[in-house]
Amino acid sequence: MWREYPKSVASIAVERVYENEPCVFFGRIVDPANLPIWEIHSRIRQFAEAPIETIPSFRKMLSFARWPRPVRRALLWLGLNLPRMRPGQFGTFGLSVYSSLGAESLHPLTPLTSTLNYGVIDSDGTVWVRLIYDHRVFDGATAARALDKLEKVLTGPILAELRGMGSRSLVAA
Repeated sequence: MWREYPKSVASIAVERVYENEPCVFFGRIVDPANLPIWEIHSRIRQFAEAPIETIPSFRKMLSFARWPRPVRRALLWLGLNLPRMRPGQFGTFGLSVYSSLGAESLHPLTPLTSTLNYGVIDSDGTVWVRLIYDHRVFDGATAARALDKLEKVLTGPILAELRGMGSRSLVAA
């Protein structure tokens, strides 16, 4: 059963080192469309830099990993297939990017309805943005319109917000 949700929940993939091993954790941001850029940036930096134990979704993942595999699989199935649970457990869309490592993925695998990723930013500021989506949920034309709208928002209101920040850098935020 597919459902539209009143608020989107971004699931952000972040690589962190835990017990001397690189691990991927997922931080969630509720209703990112209604947050200022600096707030989204601040939360993503927290996912990347704060102690792992201080981030609730990371603690939850670590606790979940301790359960036996059959129990984990059953809980994953429930979280993905019970519509009320999905936003709180997994988010409504994903963001997975590793372009800072000089690489990009054409089609990352995801259990979510849609995941956004982008490649390495060129010296002229252009970048390839990809929307990976479940064709059973929406059509390619819907995805194309969403990408067109994203481009307009990025080059319009978001660019204006970034320019309006003036000397207040996101690095300092």
